[in-house]
Amino acid sequence: MTTDLPGRWAGFGRRWQAWRQQHDRRRWASSWQGQAFQQGLLSFPSPWDDQLLKTRLSLRVGNHLAYLLRDGEERDRRALVFAGLVSNGHELEAVYLLKEKEWLHAPVSVAPASWYALGLERLAAQLEQAEAGADLMAPQRRQRLWLEGHPNFAHQLLNTLTCLDRVDAAALGPVLQEGPEAFGPLRELFPAVQWQEMAEAQTGAWFELPLSQRPERISRRLRRQLRCRAAMVLSREALELERRLLTWKASGGWVLAVSVKARGAVAEGLNELLAAWLAALARQGPLPLLLIDGFSLPSGASSATVVAPYLCPMGEVISAEAEQIRQLEAALESVLKAAALKPKLIVCAGRPLLEALHLLQYADAYFMHQGTVQHKIGWFQESIPGIVHSNSQRNCGGSHPWGGMGETAPLWFPAEGCEDLEDGPRGRYRFQPERLEANVSWLCAQLRDLGF
Repeated sequence: MTTDLPGRWAGFGRRWQAWRQQHDRRRWASSWQGQAFQQGLLSFPSPWDDQLLKTRLSLRVGNHLAYLLRDGEERDRRALVFAGLVSNGHELEAVYLLKEKEWLHAPVSVAPASWYALGLERLAAQLEQAEAGADLMAPQRRQRLWLEGHPNFAHQLLNTLTCLDRVDAAALGPVLQEGPEAFGPLRELFPAVQWQEMAEAQTGAWFELPLSQRPERISRRLRRQLRCRAAMVLSREALELERRLLTWKASGGWVLAVSVKARGAVAEGLNELLAAWLAALARQGPLPLLLIDGFSLPSGASSATVVAPYLCPMGEVISAEAEQIRQLEAALESVLKAAALKPKLIVCAGRPLLEALHLLQYADAYFMHQGTVQHKIGWFQESIPGIVHSNSQRNCGGSHPWGGMGETAPLWFPAEGCEDLEDGPRGRYRFQPERLEANVSWLCAQLRDLGF
């Protein structure tokens, strides 16, 4: 809460929090960005008194965006208000008091203090020019919206594409898109938007606002639009995988999607758990076809593209996951050979993002790492049930509404079935080997409840 600001700034913290609560970040029109767009200016609470300070002066370098505030009665009262990361909806999360040389941070920010300090450093030249008598409300300063691409498709989908989907694109005015476009050229996905050319964007003075929101649900229209796009760009290899899936399902078989992960919150013991689970399923009925997903290449990326936050080439991640899949296949064959069963696998890990989205629609159920790999089902499909697993810091227990941004929320795998191997939300964990039988029994029970 911003009311936690220390000492003399506690009152400002309360005013800042009250200002935040007036805005609904789930809908762009009632977010701070949308209201500033409609009013043609930003009204932000003064750190020094009960006024609302108004400005049309924005400063930006790269993905650092800030607004200059000045108290007209007190020339020494000047502040920069910084927008945060696109992954948190570009909320206004830090204030720098220029005379006092003091930072005030909203504790809700997901960006570290060092990120804002770097922004101040990068904006220093623009700030010096702006302070040399610039009119904060200059009418000649034109207004535009800025859309920051994101290497993580889920952040781009949730924070920007949902916004373009829900507003009147023709009424937006110029929109400047910069950075990755995970689903392909946004100009093709949203042709009604008034996209601004880069050459024009580099001339003139702009009052700039980020285009972002954080809705509770991705609309059916947008999900359908992206699924249709995926179906149009399938490679020959993806079409062959689709044919195999359709043939399998036409013969009465069912499909269980599972995930592998080679970086970050990796689940150790996954191969052993899956092998024991399939052995138990073989005693009850026909085995499912395993549709194995993992890291996907965003549109425009290659194996040499560096992936955030792991700071390694995407090809390195894909190769590591391919080795995990070979180990999984060996573990399955070792366990199932006694029953003369050979598991059937189809791999979409490492394929382009849109191809993975398309192939995963054929799953009947899933068991996946919590996070973006699961979002390719849980955020795009209406009714596919699933189970997600994670370390203790992420595990919320019960159902996982965030994972069901499509419509069907998955269940969390029981926290007592795992143990953390590292601290932090991206820390490794493992399925406890001493609970293997109990974990398998729980998974089988969930599938029985789903009718499998």
